[in-house]
Amino acid sequence: MVNFNQPSERGIYNRIDNRAGTEIARDQSGRPIIVERRIQVTATAQPAPAVSQPAAPPKPTPIPTISFVEKVDPATGSIVRLTKTPAPPSPTPRVRPTATLAPPSQGGAPRTIVVEQPITGYRLPDGTLVYSNTNATFNPARGRLADGFPIRDAPNTWHLMAIEADGSGMRRFAWTPRYASALTNDSGLDTYNAVQPAIVLSGGELLVAYTTQRDQTMAHSTLYTGIRVARPGIENMALNTTESIAGYRWDNGTAFRPPYALAPAGLPDGRIIFSQTAATPASASISTYTDTRNGRTMTLRLQSSSLRYELRTIHPDGTQNERVPLEGLSIDYDAVEARPIVVRPVGEGPRMWRLPRGAPPPVSDDPLESNAPFGLLDTFGNPAYPWSRRSIQNVELVAVHNANVYANPPLEFPFINNSPPPGSVAFADIYIDANQFGGATSRAPNPDDQARAVKWLTVPVNPDGSFIASAPADVPTFIVLRDKNGRIVRGGNRHMLSIAQGNSAARPGQPMFCIGCHMGHASGSIANPSLAERGWTNIAPAAAVAASSSVENGAPTRINDRRGYVAAPNGTFVDRTSPWTANGGAGQWIRLEWQLPMAILEVRLVGAEPGQEGRSADYEVSGELRFYLRGQEIAGTARTIEAAAPLSRGGTLIRLPQPIAADRIEFTVTAVRGTQRGAPARAALSEIEVAGQGATPDALGVGR
Repeated sequence: MVNFNQPSERGIYNRIDNRAGTEIARDQSGRPIIVERRIQVTATAQPAPAVSQPAAPPKPTPIPTISFVEKVDPATGSIVRLTKTPAPPSPTPRVRPTATLAPPSQGGAPRTIVVEQPITGYRLPDGTLVYSNTNATFNPARGRLADGFPIRDAPNTWHLMAIEADGSGMRRFAWTPRYASALTNDSGLDTYNAVQPAIVLSGGELLVAYTTQRDQTMAHSTLYTGIRVARPGIENMALNTTESIAGYRWDNGTAFRPPYALAPAGLPDGRIIFSQTAATPASASISTYTDTRNGRTMTLRLQSSSLRYELRTIHPDGTQNERVPLEGLSIDYDAVEARPIVVRPVGEGPRMWRLPRGAPPPVSDDPLESNAPFGLLDTFGNPAYPWSRRSIQNVELVAVHNANVYANPPLEFPFINNSPPPGSVAFADIYIDANQFGGATSRAPNPDDQARAVKWLTVPVNPDGSFIASAPADVPTFIVLRDKNGRIVRGGNRHMLSIAQGNSAARPGQPMFCIGCHMGHASGSIANPSLAERGWTNIAPAAAVAASSSVENGAPTRINDRRGYVAAPNGTFVDRTSPWTANGGAGQWIRLEWQLPMAILEVRLVGAEPGQEGRSADYEVSGELRFYLRGQEIAGTARTIEAAAPLSRGGTLIRLPQPIAADRIEFTVTAVRGTQRGAPARAALSEIEVAGQGATPDALGVGR
């Protein structure tokens, strides 16, 4: 079992010091970005004039301007932009002349007013403007790219994965949404956060217990944590929307208060042993750590928490939460990360544990022995890891393999952001992120090393979306995709930045595999890995959509949005979103069109689910599928479709004998069978998947 971190598009900038800046942030139209701030003011005593004064001339009334206010929606964590047109101020009244001395003002009570101020920030070398965030620790930085495009506001998410001992075969092990509303959208947002997985065998059932944390990053601290339990497999996702069995309870919302719980482990009798904060806190203590090297002394401040952790056991259903007594353990020590000692036979036979051959030694807990080299510089040219004893020359490496940055996950999984369109990626930046912890702001008396990302190298991306790069071993790594001009890739029904791979690490000499971009949620869970590894993926989301007609709540864009399906334990699928629905039957059509020619290998048509939205159990749609290039139909490629099967029956797959170059496909309905709410049914289609890639000579020359 491993954990996998899928960083947000802001993840890069989350690891840059939140320092002050004076440049005003502007949107893509050049308009300033405004923020509302509450300030407290108190009227002070002002002496009145002793003699008559002429009235001051009124100030000219300013012309009202349109401004934009960005606020954070507490329900979703996303930025909401409001357009505000302030009313013109009232003219300043003339002051009447007076010859008498007015009594001095005694001042007024403090009051709070709301003022609007422009957001300011500072530029990074790549032109990104990072908003200043000097008053808050760890808040992910917001900002805008050089052209004013906003950095996506999103959380970091962690997922439960399984992987082979040699680093291959990484795949999603369990889906862990807290609420049913998240079943169709794997965006994170505090529902998929899962770390510290532990296998539990209880009553013959295999479960995984894990630590969950509400604050959206899983990296800040041990606070706000609880223990949850999940069943493996996408088919059990709906069964995993359960509350914590210990520690923080999700239904308490933002009422963060102990007890907190973490570090579960399975016991042989089916119980779970874990660490939980004790009812009696301890007083916090402060100390220092001093390291002397080459005559130079470095002193780091250390501070303990007032919370104490003790060991407890609990059953997977949340019953019998009991403390484990540890005689002789002082209250100055925490009891955390307990693991049962179980005798297991080692060998190659049945029910024996096979040890990996040639495994490197365990990672050292000493940060001075970190595999992050001291020669690397951060964004501002300062040493990123000054404490490290390793030079760049003696860093141990891993090989990072991404078979296809354009790969999209299948419909059978919750919606995950689309990968960038084929042909849009030219380079991959490899970032390492070893310095995960810090706590200072730029205004702190002694700022420490705020967590930041450090660029390791840049490698080219091949036309099929693959690349190979090196990275330091045992150091979290993530990848940023850039276009031929060096800009971070976005677009292709994404509307956000492109970050491939997650916050992953591998041991020295071992490979680290990934497929797709911003797709750690489903890594290793591609419907057809052999096709994806050769550059083929679902390119439908990158296409423009047009249709002959549509009804309300049945827009043509439903045909390539990859949204809405929820797996059920019985192996079927429920479609929670309406399909494309035409305003008629035979003769209706829908079209996908790409800006550039694509190599197309196969098409899967997914029909509307019978029995849903009033459709009868025998509902079916027949039609013809045609392929076009530069406005002309490609001879010999038309296919007759007897019935577009729903996803619960796998859809209808149309395999081509060899790839063809096309920039448009079109499905025309020839017949509709069944009824809808007792009337003749309209033509409807849930999804079109297209396995394709850029129409390069290599792609068109690959046979089946």
